[in-house]
Amino acid sequence: MNIVELSSIISDNESTIKYLRHNSLLKQTHDHCGVECIQIYDGKISDKWIFRCRVCRKKFSLRTDSIFSKSKLPLSSLVVLVYCFANNFSITDARKLLNNLVSERSIIQWYTYLREICSQALLNNPVQLGSNGSIVQIDEALIGSKRKYNRGAYRGIHQWIFGLIDVTSKQCVLQLVGDRKATTLVPIINQHCTPNCEIHSDEARMYTGLSGNGFTHKTVCHADNFVGPNGVHTNNIEGFWVQCAEQIKTCSPFTSMSMFTNITTKEMATCIKFSLQT
Repeated sequence: MNIVELSSIISDNESTIKYLRHNSLLKQTHDHCGVECIQIYDGKISDKWIFRCRVCRKKFSLRTDSIFSKSKLPLSSLVVLVYCFANNFSITDARKLLNNLVSERSIIQWYTYLREICSQALLNNPVQLGSNGSIVQIDEALIGSKRKYNRGAYRGIHQWIFGLIDVTSKQCVLQLVGDRKATTLVPIINQHCTPNCEIHSDEARMYTGLSGNGFTHKTVCHADNFVGPNGVHTNNIEGFWVQCAEQIKTCSPFTSMSMFTNITTKEMATCIKFSLQT
C-alpha cells in the first residue's frame, strides 16, 4: 500500500469500514440473543453505523471484539496509525501524516499496542527457518556499550542478542539472551530451525554439538578468513547486526534502559522476533 491507496481508503467512512472488514479487522456481523444483529445508521457517533439486536434492541459498536474496541479515535486515523507502524514511521512523521489530529502520547500507546500484537503472534507461531534445503546462518552479538581495548567494566547497557537468518527467504529471528552458553542457544536453534537443515556458524565451542542434534553443521574460522575454503560464511547475519544496532539507536537514547523496552514487548527477558525482507 502507498500513500495514494491509503488516501483512497480513508476518503470516507464507508470506504474505511469496507477496507477494515475486508481485512478482518472489523466484524461483518454480530450475534446477540441467539440471532444476528442488524446494522443501522447512527449519525451521532463517529463510525456512523452500529449493530442492534433484533430481540432486545441493545446496541453494539462496529468495533466490538476488534483491536479498535477501546479506542475513541476515528477509524480513518486508526488506519493511518497502523500504516505508519507497519512502514516504520517515526512518531513525529506519523503525527505529521495525521495532521497533528492525534496526540504524541496516543501514537506512542498505539505503537506499543501494535508491537505487542505482532510479538504475541510470533511467539504463538514461532518462525521456522531452513525449509526446502536453505541454509541458516547463526551468530551472537553484544548490543550496547563497549569496553576500550576490551578492558575495564561495562558501563551503561550491554545485552547479548542471538540471531538466526535464512539465507534464501531472508527471514530472521533475534532473541535476547542472558549468556552465550550452549544450554541457552541450542534450544533456540532447535525451536526455529527445521530438522536436518544446514547451519553455518563460526567455530565457537557452544555450537560444536549441533551435528548431534540432527543438523548439518558447517563452520568458518574467522581468525583465518571471512569465507572458508568450502564457501561457508556468516556474512548475512554479520551484516544484519549493523541494521539491528542502528534500529535500536533510533528507538531511544542509547544509554537508557528503555532502549530494549521500546523494541520488545515484555521487557528485557522477552525475545525480539520479526521477519526481515530485503
